[in-house]
Amino acid sequence: MQTLFSERQESYFPVVDYEDQIVGIISLRNARAVLFDQDVDDFLIAQDLMTKPVTVTPAESLRSALKKFIDYEYGQIPVVDYRDENKILGLLTHEDVIEAYNTEIQKRKFSSN
Repeated sequence: MQTLFSERQESYFPVVDYEDQIVGIISLRNARAVLFDQDVDDFLIAQDLMTKPVTVTPAESLRSALKKFIDYEYGQIPVVDYRDENKILGLLTHEDVIEAYNTEIQKRKFSSN
């Protein structure tokens, strides 16, 4: 598991089952406590570290996405295909949502002048 976390830039990792169904999310913050503990490395499984899965779709509003970030306190949320919610398209960050809001506010500010 150390290799997984050390080789990636993400802080959150979707967990899928054998049928590619999203079953949870592991945060680096949760994993950090046991990541370097050699005593648990042999028997620790993803299910021990994962939390409730939360997803967004590309068609979802920024307001809806922001509410999920606030409600679940995740820094990243998987973006899934609205036709197949098990197909992960990417990860949306809290910063992405804030940046999109700021961009939209600037557009509206300039268009009203």
